[in-house]
Amino acid sequence: DAADISGGGLDLVNPLLTWSSTNKWFATVTGRIGYAVTPAALVYAKGGGVWVRDSNLLTFGAGTQSTPDATMNGWTVGGGLEYMFAPNWSVFAEYNYAWLNTRERSTFTRSTDGATFPYDVHNNLQTVLVGINYRFGGVGPINARY
Repeated sequence: DAADISGGGLDLVNPLLTWSSTNKWFATVTGRIGYAVTPAALVYAKGGGVWVRDSNLLTFGAGTQSTPDATMNGWTVGGGLEYMFAPNWSVFAEYNYAWLNTRERSTFTRSTDGATFPYDVHNNLQTVLVGINYRFGGVGPINARY
């Protein structure tokens, strides 16, 4: 998925440092399991792996340090509701939480003099998805229902 997710704040160790992170894309591989609360409504949980393209900036006074873009990985869990409102058509809403592994000892490069120093980077993502699905296939002896 293409993304333009960004966030930032003060560093927990040194409040004079400001931190920002941008995620340019993310990808997930998940499976889901659910329970049909009615023939047309499915409540489900899902989980799997996540990969995120990450870029970070650290600012202290006039100097800015940045990390090279990197792909971080981790796991994701979530849940949602899907409702079939017409033959072959359904709508869904779901929430997902992604935990990404720490980029330990990422190397930041200072913009003022090119000096580098290590810093640990850890990001998590939370997403809410809504959508509509169309299932290809006709009516036959096996008709998918929730």
